[in-house]
Amino acid sequence: MIQKPENYREIAYSPENTTFFSTLVQLRCYLTPPQTVPKYILASVRIREMIGYRMRPLRRVLVVMLLGVAASQTVADDWSPPGRNLALNKPYEIVTAGKSGPSGWSEDKGDAVQLTDGEYVPAKKSLMHVSNAAVGRFGGTVGVIIDLGAGESGDGVYSIGGVSYSTSSNALSGIGWPPVILVMVSDDGEDYRLAGELVSLSAEFGPPPEEGRHRFVTDKLQARGRFVQLVIQASVYMSSDEIEVYEGKPEFRARSTAGMSLGAKPVKYLQDHDHVMPLAVSARIATDLARVRQQIEGLSLSTVQQAQLVAELERLRPLALKPQPGKYGPEYRAVAPLNALHAKVFAVLGKAYMAAGYPAHQAWTVNRWARLTPFDAPPAKSDDAALSVHLMRNERRGEAVNLTNYSRVERKAKVSFSGLPGGSRPPYLTVRQAEYVAMSTRFWDADPLPVADTIGGGWRIDVPAGLSRQLWLDFRTEDNAPKPGTYNGTMHVSFVGGDRVNVPLTLKVSAIKMPTEKAVISGVWDGLHGGRRRDRPVGILKNGVPATCVQPAIEHMRQSGITAPWVIPVWWEFNDAWPAWQTREPVVCDAQGNLVSPTPDYSAFDEWIASRPEAQYYAMYCQITGSPTKWRGLEVGTAEFNKKFGALMKHWAAHMRQIGLDPSRVVIIVWDEPNKPEQVRYTNVWVKAIKAAVPEFKFFVDSIVERKDYNDPDVMQMFDLMDIIVVGRWYGFKNYGQAAIKYYDQWRRKGKIMGFYSCSHNPSEVESIDYYRKQQWDCWRINDGGAMSWTGFWNYADFRGTPPWNQLAGGGRRSYAIPYIGLDSVTDSKHWLAIFEGVNDYQYLLMLKNRVKALRDAGRKDDRIAAAQKLVDELPQQVLKSKNLDACDQARLQVLDALEALDDDAQAAAPTKPDLPDNELQAFEKLQALEATLTDQAAWQKRVQANRTMMLTAMGLSPLQARTLLNVIRHSRREMDGYTVENVAFESEPGVFVAGKWAKTGEADAWWA
Repeated sequence: MIQKPENYREIAYSPENTTFFSTLVQLRCYLTPPQTVPKYILASVRIREMIGYRMRPLRRVLVVMLLGVAASQTVADDWSPPGRNLALNKPYEIVTAGKSGPSGWSEDKGDAVQLTDGEYVPAKKSLMHVSNAAVGRFGGTVGVIIDLGAGESGDGVYSIGGVSYSTSSNALSGIGWPPVILVMVSDDGEDYRLAGELVSLSAEFGPPPEEGRHRFVTDKLQARGRFVQLVIQASVYMSSDEIEVYEGKPEFRARSTAGMSLGAKPVKYLQDHDHVMPLAVSARIATDLARVRQQIEGLSLSTVQQAQLVAELERLRPLALKPQPGKYGPEYRAVAPLNALHAKVFAVLGKAYMAAGYPAHQAWTVNRWARLTPFDAPPAKSDDAALSVHLMRNERRGEAVNLTNYSRVERKAKVSFSGLPGGSRPPYLTVRQAEYVAMSTRFWDADPLPVADTIGGGWRIDVPAGLSRQLWLDFRTEDNAPKPGTYNGTMHVSFVGGDRVNVPLTLKVSAIKMPTEKAVISGVWDGLHGGRRRDRPVGILKNGVPATCVQPAIEHMRQSGITAPWVIPVWWEFNDAWPAWQTREPVVCDAQGNLVSPTPDYSAFDEWIASRPEAQYYAMYCQITGSPTKWRGLEVGTAEFNKKFGALMKHWAAHMRQIGLDPSRVVIIVWDEPNKPEQVRYTNVWVKAIKAAVPEFKFFVDSIVERKDYNDPDVMQMFDLMDIIVVGRWYGFKNYGQAAIKYYDQWRRKGKIMGFYSCSHNPSEVESIDYYRKQQWDCWRINDGGAMSWTGFWNYADFRGTPPWNQLAGGGRRSYAIPYIGLDSVTDSKHWLAIFEGVNDYQYLLMLKNRVKALRDAGRKDDRIAAAQKLVDELPQQVLKSKNLDACDQARLQVLDALEALDDDAQAAAPTKPDLPDNELQAFEKLQALEATLTDQAAWQKRVQANRTMMLTAMGLSPLQARTLLNVIRHSRREMDGYTVENVAFESEPGVFVAGKWAKTGEADAWWA
């Protein structure tokens, strides 16, 4: 509950209360001294309708429920405007660059005055971007030019000491905080000079929240001018309800602003990637410095310790305010730490945790799907992490553990395993090192999962100072590797310098085998071979997979389990390569309706098919929207059109058969999301023409049909023509509730393949489970547990100017890419892997359903079968309703346990002894017998002494000889990359030398020596 300051008092308005307005003035002037009211500011009090007067916003009121309207915006305790608001009720102009345009969400006539009218969007309207009291623009770079006027002196020159920019962020809407806000000033409106970068300056007064409302403020400007321009690099969307410009000290008027000149159009400056990146990196480091300070202030530290650490941080702040130079080309990855300065900021955090009593290195766990940021830490100073993985043969699943490094330097470590089949680096296990990537609508997320480098007997990882590194254990069991059984092993993390962390790991491999071909067909509209994609130049990644990454992307999708690659787009009329009839000459047929000319070129089509031999279906996005009513001069739907277009389709299908492709494996969508009457009608016309020629083709519709149109005859005919009905999960199904469930169930009963697709959000906006993994559980529901379903997501590589590895720059549109695509590589993400764990979840349910049916058909009836049937009936709905990130995993483990309880092979294969050769099994049994005798410390010490005596005797060292000098020899020192190597020898006994090489890093002996 918010605490009111001692001098707070409520004021009841009534027409009889003639002191109402004066009391408000007193409230502003006397009741809210800065030291008493933290972090909240009254954003708007609309009293025009009541007293006919338009007030300026009150500041530093903790909570005021005047007229039932208040706003909640974060601002620091020690923030106070340096002077009066010069921008109040002043005119302004909005200029844009790049792909920026007006927003229909908040657009209204008031946009011409709302940025300087002194009024803020009420707090209850937390989504500022949809409020008519705010001003918004989509994407690009936006400049707001405020004309402060001629002024009292008439010369139009003002002293400017600070600014305030009020905005909001909402991750689910794809709206993040602006990465960069330039404050520009000009005397004449023609030559603008840089007064400061507001995001980094504002961090002094505290960072913005993860999402919500925030005012970016500064009182550190020393500028002059009549025109003030805020140049905002939008993070998908720019939204503001108020901009204030504060008067500075009189002496600022007498000197020119020191910043660089950007001419008359500074918005163009931020359009250059090389210009915006140094500023965006600076702003992120300054913001993270403020967050680190918050973390330190929340730890259990002495006053002296806290003061020393904060002082160390503050010494870094001036450096963080400077643009950060660097190589920000297409290969750049915005992962934490961004540079050496950023690493120093986090190192202070590590020092703080050590001072608070945390160990330098410890393992800790959270749900592996939870978002993890650099500011997350172990819940307690304990080291009780343990991992457990239970999966089928021929299945892929993951687990994760976090490792802290609260020393002052980055630590490298080796990860290896013991107690598992396959040695210290099992072939069915891959260690991935999660990277903290800067997100466009959030601060950070440990989402990308690059594979850690392998070294002898393990993997090499690094853990930056002050952070936790998440390790993702990627298990891919094969048919018999490892063999079914339960293995109690340990993950060993050996840090440079000698520290070691051990994490118990239980691996249970079921005797049940996951089918290679899954019931859920998966596709992500990849478009690797669509249209003119192959001609895309390689440069700053803007959209789509670059030519240099096509083959890695194909292999990535194959390894992931994508079973329906997509071609995007295919324009029947505009001569794209698919299905590759490139000329506009008339189609000629013989008397039997066979194609005579033109002769199609299928080489590109054949290349696509050959590149994906593992695909179950080949999906083609044959969009006809370019010309739905005409084709080659023919009226669509006429007999002549049907004949000639059908001839092309028959020729194409005949070619498929010649190359060994069954036309029934080709899936066609002719119109994307048809939901208007003419779209539905023309979809039907084209589909009927193609079906008449090649009935084997399968037709696909991505449906967002509105509830009011469910029974429209054309809509009913469209669904009747389709083979695959994939419904928009969020805005074509869930928003219509039970009506949608009932409506689409009729099509399932008619034999349609049912499924879902999602294209409303991206990894920056939503969690892995609800949006990506649970869609396959919804597929089970809409498909009633059928033997085949379809799941799809937009998109594999549609990042629209915001490449996944570098979302810092802003200025683009919403990226929908799910994996992390570079110039020549593709990296898994948690959101990407969640899709395929969901596909496996569906398969679990289907296997249990089929097993129950087979046993019942065989006449078996017992409690285990009844319990299994209950799981099939009830678990999907329970999972879909649950808000718990563990819900899917808990449910699929219940299903696996039920399968094993019903599976005779699994029962028989459950080993009581490890699967070892006879000689090793004998040794194992001896060790087990020995372990039974070591029941206390005394027994253990007795065994240690016996072993020591036995070993010394066997080596002829009992009794031990007298010790002699080692006489160490060192020579031939070589400087290597990050370490040194030298030859060494010592005299173990007189006349006997032991020789070797000694590898050493700058901080301690190397663990790989």
